[in-house]
Amino acid sequence: MVLAVISGTGMYDLAPFRGAEQQVIATPWGEAVVYEGCLGGEACYFLPRHGREHKLPPHLINYRANAAALAYLGVRAAFSVCCVGGIREEWAPGTMAVLDQFIDMTSGRESSFSAAGAVVHTDMSAPYCPVASAALLRAAKRLQLPVEEKACYICTQGPRFETPAEIRAFRNWGADVVGMTGVPEAPLLREAGICLNSLAVIANYAAGVKSGLVAEDIDGVMAEAQADIERLLPVWAYELPPDNCSCRNALAKPLQNWLNK
Repeated sequence: MVLAVISGTGMYDLAPFRGAEQQVIATPWGEAVVYEGCLGGEACYFLPRHGREHKLPPHLINYRANAAALAYLGVRAAFSVCCVGGIREEWAPGTMAVLDQFIDMTSGRESSFSAAGAVVHTDMSAPYCPVASAALLRAAKRLQLPVEEKACYICTQGPRFETPAEIRAFRNWGADVVGMTGVPEAPLLREAGICLNSLAVIANYAAGVKSGLVAEDIDGVMAEAQADIERLLPVWAYELPPDNCSCRNALAKPLQNWLNK
């Protein structure tokens, strides 16, 4: 089974992909840059959302091209890492949590492969694949890594950070963490028929929760988390069951038509 790892802020040089050659995949929705490596004996592609030099802000990432490129490469399951702000006071920086729901507060982002005459209504009752997420939790347990089992992610437009008033509102809505890149990544990967699990790494407290961290501290938290994630990835690949998940049934017709050419 072909796998993918998608990472964001602070994680541009994961061990399985060091020295990997860059590949540029052209899709009808634009180009995507990936790096080919190996994970647990399986072919695996690395996709840094912002680029390895962090050149793309969250609202300018071409999420459709990224999802289409992974589908073109035959990826069936993806492990996403998100750098987030913590909304719950008891989840200190460095806490890792498996996402199970999201709230979308973005605007103007291309969030679907739908086109005239080919409308897609994707079921998002379980926005993150339960099968892949369970494999991640088993991997964490096997390695004795503390991971929160469920978290609701709220995605803001960025690139600015949120105000304390916004964070208070998000807390009242049930959000646990806040980030800028998880949507439309998750729904597009579902439309691409790719099983997605997402691990949020709390790099700082969100505005108004506590004093918060400066950018240098955020980088330090993510650097420490990278070692744990590099341990998790091959065990997650091992724990993934055979290719039998219902996420495969969501392939959007415009994407399917391109892949079948």
